[in-house]
Amino acid sequence: MWELNKNRGRAMGSIIKVVTGMVIGVVGFWVLDRYFMEDEYKVRQDSEYNQQATLAKEDEAVDKNKTLADSQDESESVKIESLTSELESLKRQVEVTNQELQASKLESKRLTAILKGDGTSLDGLTADQSNTNDSPSDQNKFEGIPESHHSLLTRPESMPKATHELHDDLVNEQEDISWATMKEQQINHFLMTYKDNGQYIIHKVECRSTLCEIIGTEHPSERDVWAEVTGQMRNQAWWEFTGTHTTSSSDSSGNLLFVTILQRVRGSEKAS
Repeated sequence: MWELNKNRGRAMGSIIKVVTGMVIGVVGFWVLDRYFMEDEYKVRQDSEYNQQATLAKEDEAVDKNKTLADSQDESESVKIESLTSELESLKRQVEVTNQELQASKLESKRLTAILKGDGTSLDGLTADQSNTNDSPSDQNKFEGIPESHHSLLTRPESMPKATHELHDDLVNEQEDISWATMKEQQINHFLMTYKDNGQYIIHKVECRSTLCEIIGTEHPSERDVWAEVTGQMRNQAWWEFTGTHTTSSSDSSGNLLFVTILQRVRGSEKAS
């Protein structure tokens, strides 16, 4: 009996040892597995962090490149605008220089005429215009046409001349050097010093004895700048014209191309 109990005790001890070993093995495996899982998780976290850091650096580099590109584009745009402004300024300076050169030439011509006049009045340099209005072309255009019909083919005296007719008159007109030089200088000075002179370019100012012609280009604008200029010109002390005659058209860039002719007051005639 005692031997039986002793054997049972040994068996129970073996079972307890086996169970204890199994528990220790399971706990050890769980501890090791937990350790490796945590290590793997840490490695994965470090990898994700490194990836995020790399992506952040790449985004930062892209932003820097974009900022640099935008800065370069803005700088180039500013340079282009500056060059365009300088070019426009140079164009205006060239126009002003041309006008001053033209005025100097006219003054030189006037002085030369005075010297050649041997002390005579400058007004004597102006040749008398022909009083006849019947040129060969006028006679030929009525050839074979009854006189009763001539009025139908003639511009009535009460009707103002068109700008192109006034231009032809100016081209064929004798020059009053003293008056023409003075008026050209006065008109040029007014146009060059007018507050909106950057809105237009004057190509030519020419006066003869009864007419002055201004040829220019007005830049695109919401206002009718040239109409304002001619309106202000009437208020000048040197104004002695009956009025202005302007013909204009627009080019493909929206610029206004204009020709304005001023008619001089004669005798007791007053400006309107």
